[in-house]
Amino acid sequence: MAVAGRSISMFSLITDNILEPGDEVLTFDYLGKRYTADLLPEGTIRGNGQIYASPYAWASYCKNEINPDQKTAIGWGHIRYRGIKLSQYKNLYLKKHKLCSDQDEVPSDSSRSFGIRKGRRKKVPPDSNTLAEPPPAITRDTIGVLAGGTSSGLLGDHVGVAVQEAQHQQAALSETSELVQCASFKTLGEVQPFQVVVSSNVLLLMDYHSHLCWSEVLGYLGGLYDPVQKAIQVVQAFPVCHNPSDSSDVNARTEAAIKEKMVSDGLRVVGWYHSHPSSEATPSVNDVTQQLLYQETVSTSEGEEPCVGFIIGPNLANRRAEIQSNISMFWVKRRDKMHASPLSVSYTTAWEQYLTQSVADEMNRISTFYRHRQDSINFKAQWKEGVPFAHKLKTSLANVQPEFPHENSESFFTFIEQLLFRT
Repeated sequence: MAVAGRSISMFSLITDNILEPGDEVLTFDYLGKRYTADLLPEGTIRGNGQIYASPYAWASYCKNEINPDQKTAIGWGHIRYRGIKLSQYKNLYLKKHKLCSDQDEVPSDSSRSFGIRKGRRKKVPPDSNTLAEPPPAITRDTIGVLAGGTSSGLLGDHVGVAVQEAQHQQAALSETSELVQCASFKTLGEVQPFQVVVSSNVLLLMDYHSHLCWSEVLGYLGGLYDPVQKAIQVVQAFPVCHNPSDSSDVNARTEAAIKEKMVSDGLRVVGWYHSHPSSEATPSVNDVTQQLLYQETVSTSEGEEPCVGFIIGPNLANRRAEIQSNISMFWVKRRDKMHASPLSVSYTTAWEQYLTQSVADEMNRISTFYRHRQDSINFKAQWKEGVPFAHKLKTSLANVQPEFPHENSESFFTFIEQLLFRT
């Protein structure tokens, strides 16, 4: 039976008797220098006189010590346990629990995991030669925040984030929908407050979610935060499925389900994401306000605010834009009690070799949810002349996740087409 919805960590491999704790069992070679570290029983790493929450945190620290300007993505394949790459042990765990297989056949549903490799794409004929247009009455869904540890908070007393969305009239949004260009930490002569590593599966799921309807979509990001290394690791995306007519009870149940899943996976809230369907992936005044509220809810006793915001711009109605989505991350710095500035956050991508069962299940779930909504995308219609929405989506996903090794080149896109055109 497949292990669904569980993030793979060093502790997972230890409890499964794949790895054993030990002194100097981990090595990391970078630019001619070798680092060694101890693997502790709880899955943390001890090296350089410090404790690290994950392989990414340890390797990133070592890399930055030698070459801080290089933005190389550090993954499990760069670190060795007793001389063998950690990625091989991770693959052993995946295969043991049937999360992946080099010989997987493409199933007729989403009950298996899929890989992606650049290759031929099957073109889906559009319904007509008419370019698709958004429905006339689409308004923007915004996310509400309740701070102060209410019982409906996403992680109870710690976060207090409620999934309480409401549709606003366009006139009411006119003052808050203005886009605010992000400055860079470097331009301001400041250092980014934390390093961020994002799983490529998270990027893929956010991009897929953003292509499903003409309205804004949103979700939460679960991960880990290492306060010693000031490092955020974004492990999972949790899409929110919401209808404007949903009652507060429905929203509370949605939030409770996300809370339960996040806790069971051993994760905490490290951010959120939302889409700008046809505008730039740049925060609006309203987005900046929401981000500030999120940062306040996760603020630590040391005053740190390890929470980031992702914006995905799928360019649904902008035919002159690039076919792939624009994806940006931001954080807000307070200047004083009255002023705050959004700043671009740089991140590295942890390339995953497989689409896990949990991500496949989420893609199936949100596809089913949006299929019958009035504002859903018709993937047989044309995004622009000669380019159906289905082809646009697959091209964008291939850009986010260029390659899943060891899998059939058609399997992932076959899976996507099954999701999009299932009746």
